[in-house]
Amino acid sequence: MTRATSLLSLALVLGSCSGGAVNQGRDLQNNDDSGGATDDTAITGDDTAEGDSDTDTDSDTDTDIEWPGACGNYWDPVDITGWTKNFNVVHNGSPGTETQTGVGESYGGRYRFDTVMSTESGDGWAGYVHVGCDLGGDEGLFIMDWVVDYTTGGQPVGTVETTHTVPRKYLPDESVIGAVGSWNFDYVMETTMGTGDTGSFPITINVSGQYVERGEVEVTVGGQAVNGYQLINTYTMDSEGLFGIGAFTRQGTITQVWVKGLGLVSEEHAFQMQDGTEGSTNKTLNSYTGLEIIP
Repeated sequence: MTRATSLLSLALVLGSCSGGAVNQGRDLQNNDDSGGATDDTAITGDDTAEGDSDTDTDSDTDTDIEWPGACGNYWDPVDITGWTKNFNVVHNGSPGTETQTGVGESYGGRYRFDTVMSTESGDGWAGYVHVGCDLGGDEGLFIMDWVVDYTTGGQPVGTVETTHTVPRKYLPDESVIGAVGSWNFDYVMETTMGTGDTGSFPITINVSGQYVERGEVEVTVGGQAVNGYQLINTYTMDSEGLFGIGAFTRQGTITQVWVKGLGLVSEEHAFQMQDGTEGSTNKTLNSYTGLEIIP
């Protein structure tokens, strides 16, 4: 695979980790260890409110009590280890699955989860993401860096290693969830892409956008109706490529629903390239182990 082909493939597949979510889970069916849930326990939901902004202790998407762990919060307890979460995935029209596994603290207050995704079309990835907490006086959860091996059509694209010049906040502190309204992000993804036949080469990608809180949404998890926290992330990615090769502009929207004690339960990600090429990755939680929903 030439560098030009690698860069074009990178432009299409990049962002599933950079724009997407970090999450954990527990078996959807029950609290015992008798086995995971089946597809008929999949999550359903209906919007019930927008822009909730109070901070009481009722059933709204917020809480007065801070997460007691070293990192994370009630809406994404990233410092819990040993969890596994399984998603049903549809990537560019092709069905598949994604499995995520909690590793715990990696180094220097960075918490890691591993992710493996595969589809019937042969597209997929395998790698890990690091998350940080409460950085620079800004409370919340942040994407720090990630390493992923991508495949397209069953063929390896390469290994992508990425750091963010400014960590991207993907969840606010639980004390202000539902009251933030929105927040912006603007940073550079410093990426090294390694391929088997062309070696490694650097590429920088400018990323900017905004998260908007959409308030409360009711979802059903394993037959239990619970309140979820809905976010919409609208972003633009822009790169000059390498020596003018593989330059691209990409715009996308990611809609997520988070459940207290469990983390992400659904995500819809759609994007469009500057030439009109479109792509999407949607995922819905199917089963999980290692955490419990907090009513």
